Amino acid sequence: MDFEDRKKADKDDSELPYSQTLNEKLNFIRNRITELRMSKDISERALSLDIGKSESYIRQVSSGKITPALEPLIQICERLSIDIAEFFDPDFHNPDLLHIAFDQLKKLSDEDIAFVITLMKKLEK
Repeated sequence: MDFEDRKKADKDDSELPYSQTLNEKLNFIRNRITELRMSKDISERALSLDIGKSESYIRQVSSGKITPALEPLIQICERLSIDIAEFFDPDFHNPDLLHIAFDQLKKLSDEDIAFVITLMKKLEK
């Protein structure tokens, strides 16, 4: 495959249906880092330095110039006190509060947990 063929293949790949989905997922990662970082009142610079990166690393991630590899993403999650599964759950907001609630639920009997679930369903209506 010569250079022109590779260029055409790259162009064709960018038009595949998954490219939009991939873009959405990358935007989610960028926005999620910003959301969680701001909820903890941590600056981009501080988070960058906390995970051992250059002071502009998180700014570059947030602006879409770079995408974090798995290891820095895990470090970001650890610094923000959230596990990687929670990071990718778009409905998981206010992790500190949810962790406290979960810790309290673990102390309850099955009967009490069922009661709390019933109460939560009523509050949801």
